[in-house]
Amino acid sequence: MVDKLIPKRVDENELLDSVDENDNFIEQTTKNNKFLNNLITRNVAIFILDKDGRLLITKRSPKKKSFPNRYDLAACGNVKSGEDYVEAASREVNEELDMKCSLNFLGKIFNKFDENNIQLRYFTGIFIGHFSGEVRLNDELVESCKLSVEEVEGMINENKELFTPGFVNDFLYAKDKLKQNQDIIMNKKVLMVIAPVDFRDEEYFETRKILEDVGNKITVVNSTGQPSKSSFGKIVRVDKTIHDIDANDFDAIVFVGGSGTRVYFDNQQILSLAKEFNKSGKVVAAICIGPSILVNAGVLNGKKATSFPSERDNINAVGTFTGKAVEQDGKIITANGPQAAKEFGKKISDALK
Repeated sequence: MVDKLIPKRVDENELLDSVDENDNFIEQTTKNNKFLNNLITRNVAIFILDKDGRLLITKRSPKKKSFPNRYDLAACGNVKSGEDYVEAASREVNEELDMKCSLNFLGKIFNKFDENNIQLRYFTGIFIGHFSGEVRLNDELVESCKLSVEEVEGMINENKELFTPGFVNDFLYAKDKLKQNQDIIMNKKVLMVIAPVDFRDEEYFETRKILEDVGNKITVVNSTGQPSKSSFGKIVRVDKTIHDIDANDFDAIVFVGGSGTRVYFDNQQILSLAKEFNKSGKVVAAICIGPSILVNAGVLNGKKATSFPSERDNINAVGTFTGKAVEQDGKIITANGPQAAKEFGKKISDALK
């Protein structure tokens, strides 16, 4: 697969931080000076997993001075002077792949190998990112492919010269955690409950996108089985009705808010589902006025939670209203409205890992 190319500017005088063998800062230096004086610097390596748990692998251009035509990480690069590893990883993903995604820090290793008769030494911060959208490569890369962790491992065992030395070292360090993330990505099932009418758009669409971007499988239900209509007039077809749901088939339940959600406050089937998910130790999440469903189901007894301001008294009657954008108490996650939808989705995603 050949992707769209975006230019990447290479600056040999880019400022880096040279460090000692314990990764302590010594002084600023340039990229060129790093090579000339064999200095230790810092870089980042980011493994990108798609929604099916496959690694995005890129191939370096034949015009590259170092390791041309070899497979490499989807995103990697130097930590610039003054940056930390997290800042550098986020920047590299944006610059090299023209995208943003959530990143998890795995750890740090010391890399040392020869490149064009020059010994390279640097500390590498290793990250895992999850993404399912379009990828755009910079012009230093010629193609990308998606492979399972096991396929990459097999290729390295057969001929590690297919990959850059840095990739091999980073992969060997990260492979067990990559396999764990691969399993996590492929196996989580989330039930999203929306009202027949007037569910809030952002709380459904943005939360769903965050969850699906890391590979969670979404099932949407309402009380009628007919298409639901959002607050802004969008139509969403549901997969099932709430009467068809067995909590044992899912890992989390998410109650989407919006004014129409009030029809569920006293719906015994809905309340029973909330109780059952909570009793089983699964993730139970609600946003906007949705937390009042959890109040009426007895799920928030003695718990911290947040919600749209109109539901504050309901929460305080059984637990503690915190007023935060997003609140988590164990496996119970609540949020206060549409502006918190993305953070809400991220918190649910993290709780499912």
